[in-house]
Amino acid sequence: MNESRASYCYNNGEKSADVAYPFGYGLSYTDFEFSDLYVPREVKTSDEKLHISCKVKNVGARVGAEVVQLYLSPRSGQPLKPIQLKGFARVELEPGESRRVEFVLSPEQLAYYTDKGFYMIEPGRYEFMVGASSEDIRQRGLLTLTGQAVKADLRTHYLTSWK
Repeated sequence: MNESRASYCYNNGEKSADVAYPFGYGLSYTDFEFSDLYVPREVKTSDEKLHISCKVKNVGARVGAEVVQLYLSPRSGQPLKPIQLKGFARVELEPGESRRVEFVLSPEQLAYYTDKGFYMIEPGRYEFMVGASSEDIRQRGLLTLTGQAVKADLRTHYLTSWK
């Protein structure tokens, strides 16, 4: 890690020192390339689903598995943690093989819990990122969430599915 930057620890907030092992850290006997990230430009707060995908290729000489991780960061001042894991998919690939990994989310998964005891989904800009760990981000894309803010007492969508 050549670049000096702050790391984020959910329990203790932002730290100026790098963490020993970032979330999702692991070693492999091969190398993977991420490309062709697809993030829709615009989704409505009332939409049922949104699809995000990327292509993963084994560019090494051995069979290997990669855990493709999907992260979210708010970009319009929403009171969300600066980086959140929203999904992951384990992909096993032969040398030279590639596969498109698709994550299916609900706009509800962009909600935050208020101090008044309900969830809010706010319109604004959100950055989605895919990578091999929280500090090994390979691709980024922006999504604009439009429509009215949505208030909900409960959430019904917690997990991201993937194909």
